[in-house]
Amino acid sequence: MEQKIEYLDSCQSSPKFFCDTNLTMPLWWEGMDQICDAIAKHDKVVVVSGHALSKDYLAGGLGLWFLYSFLPSIVIFTGPSMRQVEDVMWAEINTKREASKTHLRGKVNHLKIRISDDHYMTEFTTRETKGQTGKFQSYHSKNMLIIFSEAHDIDDIIYEQAEGCLTAENNKMLLLGNPLRTSGYFARAIDDPSFFKVHLSCLDCPNVIEDREVIPGMVSKKWVDDKRKAWEAVGDPRWESRVLGIKPKVTIDNVIPMDFINRCKGKVPYYPINIRVTSADYARFGDDETIIYNWKNGVIVKMDRMAMSSGPECSSHSVIMSQENESTILGGDADGLGGPVMDFNRKALQHNDKITVVDLKGSDAATDPQFCNMRAQKWWNCREGLRKEMFCIPNDLILIEELSEVLYFYNGKGEIQIESKKDLKESERLGRSPDRADAFVDGVWLHGEDVHSRPEDDLYQDPYANREEFVEPDQSYMSA
Repeated sequence: MEQKIEYLDSCQSSPKFFCDTNLTMPLWWEGMDQICDAIAKHDKVVVVSGHALSKDYLAGGLGLWFLYSFLPSIVIFTGPSMRQVEDVMWAEINTKREASKTHLRGKVNHLKIRISDDHYMTEFTTRETKGQTGKFQSYHSKNMLIIFSEAHDIDDIIYEQAEGCLTAENNKMLLLGNPLRTSGYFARAIDDPSFFKVHLSCLDCPNVIEDREVIPGMVSKKWVDDKRKAWEAVGDPRWESRVLGIKPKVTIDNVIPMDFINRCKGKVPYYPINIRVTSADYARFGDDETIIYNWKNGVIVKMDRMAMSSGPECSSHSVIMSQENESTILGGDADGLGGPVMDFNRKALQHNDKITVVDLKGSDAATDPQFCNMRAQKWWNCREGLRKEMFCIPNDLILIEELSEVLYFYNGKGEIQIESKKDLKESERLGRSPDRADAFVDGVWLHGEDVHSRPEDDLYQDPYANREEFVEPDQSYMSA
């Protein structure tokens, strides 16, 4: 009995000891020791980190440490998106529990481990929580740990709710994130003396120091060197936030806030004119998709998506889609693979005087000097269109995630710049190319300046006012 008590005491005082004796976690480095020591000794810990430094890998072990070391206890994992909660955080927890060296009891359901009614681990997204101001109020325990992943992307109201339930002596909160913003709860926590701060820089990673893969999956020296050339030389704030793990001088923020998206979900805007366009984002190999959207008056009425498709195939689908929709414009990404596809489109429609083929190149110079290139200008144009509720966002979770994850910042020249597809594919937030979002942004752009220059009071007329003429668009394809 005394040995059990002594062992439990050792686990409670040292997450590293618990992980060593109970879990299989071979990937370990000094930064993880710092986090373990901090959360064992302090109630409020903020981890300010560069890219790919094993934060979520360790978080899964810390959640299990607290759940099985403190009896009873509640552990809550939360993050800004279902991908972060389910595909990243829960995957880490499940993998470690299944490979544990000892029997870790409890009934496992989807995103939950239940040992008893007052002893469990659970996960949910902060976007789900934001609309339920009392979500955190049901959680109270003398032993409780709340872990916030991607903490920089979580709204202040979520932290306010969480702090309301952290009232007992052994109640802890752990914030894990990249310092992308200069304002908000996470940014303030970095400088708040009530938080114990752990700073992790990519330059301190063993892979970078030794210029070889010491720990698989962590950031590499090649990645750091690439970003040094691409970011540090031009004063890009992502060098500070994503590499050095320090708060930049300017905010790096979402182009399209979730509030804009929520207001436009399923909402059919009012259009006094008839606009029909087809927008496309082309891909060929790998995980990327070719996405083609048919639009009618600010609403996507049909989507076609293909993977591993040739240029002629992409063109054939685009032409058929535009003709079915009676579109006046067929526009698509003409950078890279898209260039030849747009040439195919132009040739196929050369005798059709009703459809104009428009090349859209994100790499082109912007027509507005406040943007660094046309990609930034188009995305900002989409932001404004959604702010005015001029476009309908369908119930497509992939599209919504992509629209909400793309970031902007002011570069060294003071221009608005949007992170590239390459950066998004490498990011921990998305990990893929935003193909649907880019096709959506291009579709918004193709609606033209005449639509965007309409007076705002004209935009909010009731589309249901004349029910005999108004027809709800069919978006059943989105459920496929």
